[in-house]
Amino acid sequence: MACLVEGVDLAGVIVNKVRIGEEEKTRTYLEKAMNKFKWNAPLLGCVPYGDNLDQPSAMDLETLFETKLIGGFQHRLRRFDRYELVTTSLRRFMEKLAKEGDDILNTCFVTHASRNDIILGLLSHVSRLDSGLSGGKRFEGGLILTGSPPFNQPADFCSDYIHHANIPILNVPQSTSNTMDAIKSYTPKLSAADDVRTTRVIEQYSPHIDVARMLGLPATDARSPLLTVEG
Repeated sequence: MACLVEGVDLAGVIVNKVRIGEEEKTRTYLEKAMNKFKWNAPLLGCVPYGDNLDQPSAMDLETLFETKLIGGFQHRLRRFDRYELVTTSLRRFMEKLAKEGDDILNTCFVTHASRNDIILGLLSHVSRLDSGLSGGKRFEGGLILTGSPPFNQPADFCSDYIHHANIPILNVPQSTSNTMDAIKSYTPKLSAADDVRTTRVIEQYSPHIDVARMLGLPATDARSPLLTVEG
Protein backbone atom coordinates (compact mmCIF):
# COMPACT_ATOMS: atom_id res chain seq x y z
CA MET A 1 0.00 0.00 0.00
CA ALA A 2 1.12 3.53 -0.79
CA CYS A 3 0.53 4.66 2.81
CA LEU A 4 2.83 1.97 4.18
CA VAL A 5 5.50 2.77 1.61
CA GLU A 6 5.38 6.46 2.50
CA GLY A 7 5.22 5.78 6.24
CA VAL A 8 1.78 7.35 6.67
CA ASP A 9 -0.42 5.96 9.46
CA LEU A 10 -3.88 4.74 8.50
CA ALA A 11 -6.74 6.28 10.46
CA GLY A 12 -9.18 3.71 9.14
CA VAL A 13 -10.54 1.98 6.07
CA ILE A 14 -13.90 2.45 4.34
CA VAL A 15 -14.79 0.08 1.52
CA ASN A 16 -17.47 1.12 -0.96
CA LYS A 17 -19.35 -0.53 -3.82
CA VAL A 18 -19.71 -3.75 -1.85
CA ARG A 19 -22.08 -6.28 -3.40
CA ILE A 20 -25.53 -5.78 -1.90
CA GLY A 21 -26.30 -8.36 0.77
CA GLU A 22 -22.65 -9.23 1.39
CA GLU A 23 -21.69 -6.29 3.61
CA GLU A 24 -21.18 -8.32 6.81
CA LYS A 25 -19.39 -11.13 4.99
CA THR A 26 -17.04 -8.59 3.44
CA ARG A 27 -16.51 -6.90 6.79
CA THR A 28 -15.58 -10.18 8.49
CA TYR A 29 -13.15 -11.14 5.73
CA LEU A 30 -11.44 -7.75 5.60
CA GLU A 31 -11.07 -7.46 9.37
CA LYS A 32 -9.33 -10.84 9.45
CA ALA A 33 -7.06 -9.82 6.57
CA MET A 34 -6.22 -6.47 8.16
CA ASN A 35 -5.34 -8.14 11.46
CA LYS A 36 -3.22 -10.74 9.70
CA PHE A 37 -1.17 -8.13 7.87
CA LYS A 38 -1.04 -5.86 10.95
CA TRP A 39 -2.43 -2.73 9.34
CA ASN A 40 -3.23 -1.36 12.81
CA ALA A 41 -6.28 0.45 11.47
CA PRO A 42 -9.99 -0.17 12.04
CA LEU A 43 -12.46 -1.05 9.33
CA LEU A 44 -14.86 1.87 9.60
CA GLY A 45 -17.45 0.80 7.09
CA CYS A 46 -18.57 -1.42 4.23
CA VAL A 47 -20.88 0.55 1.96
CA PRO A 48 -23.07 -1.33 -0.53
CA TYR A 49 -23.21 -0.37 -4.18
CA GLY A 50 -25.63 2.46 -4.95
CA ASP A 51 -27.33 2.65 -8.34
CA ASN A 52 -26.49 5.70 -10.47
CA LEU A 53 -24.55 7.52 -7.74
CA ASP A 54 -21.52 7.73 -10.01
CA GLN A 55 -23.49 8.69 -13.12
CA PRO A 56 -22.92 12.29 -14.26
CA SER A 57 -25.79 14.75 -14.35
CA ALA A 58 -26.39 17.10 -17.25
CA MET A 59 -24.64 19.74 -15.14
CA ASP A 60 -21.62 17.45 -14.75
CA LEU A 61 -21.52 16.99 -18.52
CA GLU A 62 -21.46 20.77 -18.90
CA THR A 63 -18.30 20.75 -16.77
CA LEU A 64 -16.77 17.80 -18.60
CA PHE A 65 -17.20 19.32 -22.05
CA GLU A 66 -16.81 22.97 -20.99
CA THR A 67 -20.10 23.98 -22.54
CA LYS A 68 -23.66 24.82 -21.50
CA LEU A 69 -27.06 23.31 -22.11
CA ILE A 70 -28.87 24.69 -25.14
CA GLY A 71 -32.24 23.32 -24.05
CA GLY A 72 -34.04 21.86 -21.04
CA PHE A 73 -32.22 24.17 -18.63
CA GLN A 74 -34.57 23.22 -15.79
CA HIS A 75 -33.26 19.65 -15.91
CA ARG A 76 -29.54 20.33 -15.27
CA LEU A 77 -29.49 17.86 -12.36
CA ARG A 78 -31.02 14.99 -14.33
CA ARG A 79 -29.04 11.74 -14.51
CA PHE A 80 -29.34 8.98 -17.08
CA ASP A 81 -29.38 5.19 -16.89
CA ARG A 82 -27.44 4.85 -20.12
CA TYR A 83 -26.13 6.62 -23.21
CA GLU A 84 -27.07 5.39 -26.66
CA LEU A 85 -25.62 6.45 -30.00
CA VAL A 86 -28.14 7.11 -32.78
CA THR A 87 -26.92 6.55 -36.34
CA THR A 88 -29.99 4.86 -37.81
CA SER A 89 -32.78 6.30 -39.96
CA LEU A 90 -35.55 8.40 -38.45
CA ARG A 91 -38.12 5.67 -39.13
CA ARG A 92 -36.13 3.04 -37.25
CA PHE A 93 -35.42 5.45 -34.42
CA MET A 94 -39.10 6.30 -33.95
CA GLU A 95 -39.97 2.60 -34.06
CA LYS A 96 -37.41 2.02 -31.32
CA LEU A 97 -38.92 4.76 -29.14
CA ALA A 98 -42.39 3.27 -29.57
CA LYS A 99 -41.32 -0.35 -29.10
CA GLU A 100 -38.96 -0.09 -26.14
CA GLY A 101 -41.10 2.41 -24.23
CA ASP A 102 -40.36 2.23 -20.50
CA ASP A 103 -36.94 0.64 -21.07
CA ILE A 104 -35.51 3.84 -22.55
CA LEU A 105 -37.31 6.52 -20.53
CA ASN A 106 -34.08 7.53 -18.80
CA THR A 107 -31.74 7.19 -21.79
CA CYS A 108 -29.56 10.01 -23.07
CA PHE A 109 -29.31 9.75 -26.84
CA VAL A 110 -26.18 10.91 -28.64
CA THR A 111 -26.23 11.92 -32.30
CA HIS A 112 -24.51 14.27 -34.73
CA ALA A 113 -25.81 17.85 -34.73
CA SER A 114 -26.63 17.55 -38.43
CA ARG A 115 -29.34 14.96 -37.68
CA ASN A 116 -32.22 17.42 -37.62
CA ASP A 117 -34.64 14.56 -38.27
CA ILE A 118 -33.56 12.72 -35.12
CA ILE A 119 -33.67 15.92 -33.05
CA LEU A 120 -37.22 16.80 -34.10
CA GLY A 121 -38.35 13.18 -33.94
CA LEU A 122 -37.20 12.80 -30.33
CA LEU A 123 -38.69 16.14 -29.29
CA SER A 124 -42.04 15.24 -30.84
CA HIS A 125 -41.96 11.93 -28.94
CA VAL A 126 -41.21 13.78 -25.69
CA SER A 127 -44.04 16.23 -26.36
CA ARG A 128 -46.55 13.42 -26.89
CA LEU A 129 -45.55 11.72 -23.65
CA ASP A 130 -45.67 15.03 -21.75
CA SER A 131 -49.18 15.70 -23.04
CA GLY A 132 -50.44 12.35 -21.80
CA LEU A 133 -52.10 11.63 -25.14
CA SER A 134 -50.08 8.46 -25.70
CA GLY A 135 -50.83 7.08 -22.25
CA GLY A 136 -47.16 6.40 -21.53
CA LYS A 137 -44.84 7.66 -18.82
CA ARG A 138 -42.88 10.88 -19.26
CA PHE A 139 -39.53 10.65 -21.02
CA GLU A 140 -36.82 11.65 -18.54
CA GLY A 141 -33.78 11.19 -20.73
CA GLY A 142 -31.70 13.69 -22.64
CA LEU A 143 -29.96 14.47 -25.91
CA ILE A 144 -26.34 15.22 -26.76
CA LEU A 145 -25.48 16.73 -30.14
CA THR A 146 -21.93 16.27 -31.37
CA GLY A 147 -19.65 17.39 -34.17
CA SER A 148 -16.33 19.09 -34.69
CA PRO A 149 -16.65 22.87 -35.28
CA PRO A 150 -17.92 24.43 -37.43
CA PHE A 151 -20.13 21.43 -38.20
CA ASN A 152 -21.62 21.04 -34.73
CA GLN A 153 -24.54 23.46 -34.99
CA PRO A 154 -28.11 22.23 -35.55
CA ALA A 155 -30.13 23.89 -38.31
CA ASP A 156 -31.72 27.25 -37.54
CA PHE A 157 -35.24 25.84 -37.88
CA CYS A 158 -34.48 23.43 -35.00
CA SER A 159 -33.14 26.06 -32.61
CA ASP A 160 -36.48 27.26 -31.23
CA TYR A 161 -37.65 23.68 -30.58
CA ILE A 162 -34.37 22.90 -28.83
CA HIS A 163 -34.48 26.04 -26.68
CA HIS A 164 -37.97 25.18 -25.40
CA ALA A 165 -37.35 21.45 -25.05
CA ASN A 166 -38.43 19.65 -21.89
CA ILE A 167 -35.29 17.51 -21.82
CA PRO A 168 -31.67 18.59 -21.26
CA ILE A 169 -29.87 19.09 -24.58
CA LEU A 170 -26.13 19.60 -24.81
CA ASN A 171 -24.09 20.62 -27.85
CA VAL A 172 -20.58 19.13 -27.60
CA PRO A 173 -17.90 20.46 -29.99
CA GLN A 174 -16.24 17.07 -30.40
CA SER A 175 -16.61 14.03 -32.58
CA THR A 176 -19.22 11.48 -31.60
CA SER A 177 -16.62 8.84 -30.75
CA ASN A 178 -14.61 11.21 -28.55
CA THR A 179 -17.79 12.29 -26.77
CA MET A 180 -18.84 8.73 -25.99
CA ASP A 181 -15.34 7.81 -24.79
CA ALA A 182 -15.18 10.88 -22.53
CA ILE A 183 -18.52 10.06 -20.89
CA LYS A 184 -17.54 6.42 -20.39
CA SER A 185 -14.34 7.31 -18.54
CA TYR A 186 -15.77 10.22 -16.52
CA THR A 187 -16.55 10.02 -12.80
CA PRO A 188 -18.18 13.19 -11.46
CA LYS A 189 -17.19 14.82 -8.17
CA LEU A 190 -19.67 15.85 -5.52
CA SER A 191 -20.93 19.38 -6.04
CA ALA A 192 -22.67 21.67 -3.57
CA ALA A 193 -24.89 22.77 -6.45
CA ASP A 194 -26.21 19.22 -6.88
CA ASP A 195 -28.12 18.81 -3.63
CA VAL A 196 -30.05 15.82 -5.00
CA ARG A 197 -26.94 13.70 -5.51
CA THR A 198 -25.32 14.95 -2.30
CA THR A 199 -28.37 13.90 -0.29
CA ARG A 200 -28.47 10.49 -1.97
CA VAL A 201 -24.78 9.90 -1.23
CA ILE A 202 -25.27 10.84 2.44
CA GLU A 203 -28.26 8.52 2.70
CA GLN A 204 -26.26 5.73 1.06
CA TYR A 205 -23.11 6.03 3.18
CA SER A 206 -24.18 7.22 6.63
CA PRO A 207 -25.88 4.02 7.89
CA HIS A 208 -22.79 1.96 7.10
CA ILE A 209 -19.98 4.05 8.63
CA ASP A 210 -18.96 3.88 12.29
CA VAL A 211 -18.37 7.57 12.90
CA ALA A 212 -17.87 7.11 16.65
CA ARG A 213 -14.95 4.78 16.00
CA MET A 214 -13.59 7.09 13.31
CA LEU A 215 -13.53 9.94 15.85
CA GLY A 216 -11.89 7.77 18.48
CA LEU A 217 -14.98 7.56 20.68
CA PRO A 218 -15.97 4.38 22.55
CA ALA A 219 -17.10 1.72 20.11
CA THR A 220 -20.79 0.89 19.97
CA ASP A 221 -22.71 -1.97 18.44
CA ALA A 222 -24.83 0.39 16.38
CA ARG A 223 -23.02 2.42 13.77
CA SER A 224 -23.38 6.15 14.17
CA PRO A 225 -24.77 7.95 11.13
CA LEU A 226 -22.30 10.18 9.36
CA LEU A 227 -24.86 12.90 8.78
CA THR A 228 -28.53 13.27 9.41
CA VAL A 229 -30.68 14.20 6.43
CA GLU A 230 -33.87 15.96 7.32
CA GLY A 231 -36.77 15.91 4.91
